[in-house]
Amino acid sequence: MSMPIIGAMFTPVAIRLREERVRRGWSQSRVAALTKISQADLSCIERGLRYPSPGWRLRLSLAFDLPEEILFAPAERKAVAS
Repeated sequence: MSMPIIGAMFTPVAIRLREERVRRGWSQSRVAALTKISQADLSCIERGLRYPSPGWRLRLSLAFDLPEEILFAPAERKAVAS
């Protein structure tokens, strides 16, 4: 099954969020509890089906203790920032 076009656009953010969550050993349930974003919505974000709203981006960056500019940077900027 191919990824929807909208999902392809959000893939770098989706991958980054999932990698960060897994790196910390957190479940989607834990992130949902920390951010008050439903697990279903987090799953959609991690699959590239939805892009987080400004409010959700703030909650996610606070939960991961990472600046929004890093957590939600385009793939090219992240490579430079690393």
